[in-house]
Amino acid sequence: MKSLLKAIQTQLKTSIGYVRNGDIYVTEDIRLVRDSGGYPAIGLKDNGTGFGFLSGDDQEDSLGVVIAVYVKLLKQSAGIMGDASSSNKGLLEIAADVVADLKDNKLGNIVDMALPKNIGASELLVTENLWVQMIPIQIQYTRY
Repeated sequence: MKSLLKAIQTQLKTSIGYVRNGDIYVTEDIRLVRDSGGYPAIGLKDNGTGFGFLSGDDQEDSLGVVIAVYVKLLKQSAGIMGDASSSNKGLLEIAADVVADLKDNKLGNIVDMALPKNIGASELLVTENLWVQMIPIQIQYTRY
């Protein structure tokens, strides 16, 4: 799982140029709002590993990853829909870019399959200083 999270982080840093490299990180909890760092941001979280056994003593590992996209709320609905007046992408646009980048991406042959499973409902996360909108993306990686 450790090498998979690092490979996803490297891939997103390379392909999602409008999110600063320091704002693509591994997180302990997708609902944890950082007071430091910038937005938009992308948090990576392990989502469990399943093991299966195939004929011929082959093993199948299913590695789940949740990718959380975060944007700071500044204007009503702009966090979800984007803001055409400032060319800021919203959650739905960033999530679509992440899925397009990681779907069927074997990440340098670390995995054999990459299948997006779900884009969840967006959530509002509030701290004393910030209002952040977050959307989770579940991707299932398979390794034989």
